[in-house]
Amino acid sequence: MDFDRFLEFVMGDAGLIGRLAGCATEEELFAEVLSIGCRQGFGVEASDLAEIVRANRRAWLERWTRQ
Repeated sequence: MDFDRFLEFVMGDAGLIGRLAGCATEEELFAEVLSIGCRQGFGVEASDLAEIVRANRRAWLERWTRQ
């Protein structure tokens, strides 16, 4: 998946980090990620983002319920 390369790219650019951090909704964040990814040639798909969010929520919930 190109998301790992995309994430590495974004983490090296404070402007992009700020742009993504400023998104108010998940929908807005997805749109920005897809826009940036497309312009930079990353093969990031909306379905990839949805799966990443689901996996991260699941991991957070598992950690939270074990405390």
